[in-house]
Amino acid sequence: MKAHASAVTNHKKTVLFSGSSGSGKTTLAALLLQKGFDLVSDDLVLFDKKKRAYGFPSAMSVKNGALKHFHPFILNLTTKLKYTFRLKKKFDI
Repeated sequence: MKAHASAVTNHKKTVLFSGSSGSGKTTLAALLLQKGFDLVSDDLVLFDKKKRAYGFPSAMSVKNGALKHFHPFILNLTTKLKYTFRLKKKFDI
């Protein structure tokens, strides 16, 4: 199954949040990375009947209007995203 959503994890729980285009899914995911979460997937989340989400590697695309929220974090965020894609491939949700 798939959802138009973003997903983050703290390796105990994984959270999916869905919404229409431009509603802030990517912005919220990126800000949660700054709070210690890891990115599972952005914009498209694949999951199965056993409530497991699967990482779908793609670049995060933050809208211009949201960039003001990232100015203090931009260097750390870049480092965090490089690390995130080395994580395991599935997460319980």
